[in-house]
Amino acid sequence: MAIGPDGRTLYVGTGTGDRLFAVRDDGTEGTFRWSYVTGKHFHSSPAIGADGTIYVGSDDGQLHALRDEGDTYAVKWTFQTGKYVRSSPAIAPDGTIYVGSLNGRLYALRDDGSAATLLWSVLTGSSIYSSPALATDGTIYVGSMDHHLYAFHPDGSLKWSTDLGQAISYSSPAVDGTTIYVGTAGNLLVAVQDQGDAGVIQWVYQTGGKVFSSPAIGADGTVYVGSDDNHLHAVAADGAPLWTYPTGGDVRSSPAVDAAGTIYVGSKDGYLYAINPDGTLKWKYRTEGAIWSSPAINCDGTVYIGSTDKYLYAINPIQKSPTCVRGAISGQLWHDADADGEQDVEEDGLEGVTVNLFTADDALLATTVTGSDGTYEFERLYPGTYTIDVDEATLPPGLRLTTHNEPLTIELDWGQQITDADFGYDDSGALGGQVWHDANGDGLRDGEETSIENATVRLYTGEGQLLATTTTGSNGVYAFDGLPAGVYTVDVDESTLPAGYVLTAVTQELPIELAAGQTYYDVNFGYDDSGSIGDEVWRRCGDGERIGLSNVALHLYLDADGDGSYETLVDTQVTDTDGHYDFTGLPAGDYQVTVDETTVPDGYVLLTGNLPFIYTLAA
Repeated sequence: MAIGPDGRTLYVGTGTGDRLFAVRDDGTEGTFRWSYVTGKHFHSSPAIGADGTIYVGSDDGQLHALRDEGDTYAVKWTFQTGKYVRSSPAIAPDGTIYVGSLNGRLYALRDDGSAATLLWSVLTGSSIYSSPALATDGTIYVGSMDHHLYAFHPDGSLKWSTDLGQAISYSSPAVDGTTIYVGTAGNLLVAVQDQGDAGVIQWVYQTGGKVFSSPAIGADGTVYVGSDDNHLHAVAADGAPLWTYPTGGDVRSSPAVDAAGTIYVGSKDGYLYAINPDGTLKWKYRTEGAIWSSPAINCDGTVYIGSTDKYLYAINPIQKSPTCVRGAISGQLWHDADADGEQDVEEDGLEGVTVNLFTADDALLATTVTGSDGTYEFERLYPGTYTIDVDEATLPPGLRLTTHNEPLTIELDWGQQITDADFGYDDSGALGGQVWHDANGDGLRDGEETSIENATVRLYTGEGQLLATTTTGSNGVYAFDGLPAGVYTVDVDESTLPAGYVLTAVTQELPIELAAGQTYYDVNFGYDDSGSIGDEVWRRCGDGERIGLSNVALHLYLDADGDGSYETLVDTQVTDTDGHYDFTGLPAGDYQVTVDETTVPDGYVLLTGNLPFIYTLAA
């Protein structure tokens, strides 16, 4: 069994089945997340890499590397050894993975993401059930059924091997400085000192049965190990017997020691025992099957154990770990009346607002409601990434966020207490919009039309009093925030626009009446810098009065290539009832205007003598 880096997910294989399970501790229940099938039994405990990769051996002869993806998994790679892998992997600080196989080899592998690279393998004299153990100097210790404890350098070269006189089976070495403790399949607990070029036996402690349990070392150096003589044994660092505790069956479970010194161990009799450092019983918990697996202790003190009754158990200790507790996130929602993002003494909390807590994979973990002072709290949180999200539908009407931090994502460590996940809201309104180049003059912002930057926009009261000015950004956007209910109008200082720009549209009718908390972000101003050509077609009466001629057609041509020939027809206009015409939206260029004489009433002759009209428009 192994506990994942999130402190909540447990990875455990089945010794009589063919599955590796991922189970999440949700506080009051264990939630199944996924299972991985190899087709063969698991006798290897998983090991977790620094990046969260799960490494586990199987009786299919392979080491499997999996990536946890929430409610499922991904297989990174598998490495074939050729025989059962009942040794649990050990991972060095540089990421090298060491694992033994029943083919007698110890393997060193590098995880290259999608494949495992074999760095080296060494052959011992018999099967390896024992799991490797690592010293701080990089030495790898492993036991073999050939009776030897081996020490290898990180490059795979042999440092030494020591004959213990009995086979080393499932008991894995425990390292304390230069001393290595290991049990034998006979009845021995052996202490071996690493003297550099040799492993020297320091002492031998005899139990009354086979030792398949791996030793555990207490903070004071005491060595604890189980035996098939139905006892847990405590031995001093110098080999002196301290005490034994009797159980009702073989003890093949490896002990685990918590921060307070309590020793946890399972027995074939179905009990998980919690034993005080002096050898007295603290408590015991009965399962409905034998316990061969070893306890795993979470940082908050929760003890996990598997049983042959097919259940995984999570047991709360009587006394929590003094050095590792779960974290909490708390904060306050308040009415930020002055919209400055800071809570002032006179600003009250917002009561009855729903706050949601989400995990890193966007799963809703918990929901709470703010109290009378606007405070909320989420407790007993494991390390990980969380998101706080306020349900804005539960806020009083008209409120808007002023702290600009919602939803809020938080990285939480063990025992960390986040107390400032605060959110401010005010009921003020806002006006804003865009100033843009309305190239086609239609009053609509089209996709290809660009913004006008650095235009000054002015805000006035309904009575015309100037309240504020602002400048458009690179996207042409402006905004006036923090506005109380009232009547407002907005205009653009056209002296700050590029030369030649004229207004084509305002997309909101002005003035605007704002209710409390109301926002208008679509008060947009369009400007066009294109030219126009227009005038009047008229007739002169006998008294000299000019009267417009309607329905006269005029044609506009462009000299597109600059050769003095106006060959490109751009537009045709017909005079209105007053005789006016206007060609608009014209880019810079040379233009010619002609009158379609067939549309002029009979009997009229040209007086001005200037047809066709020639115009040159600048940008």
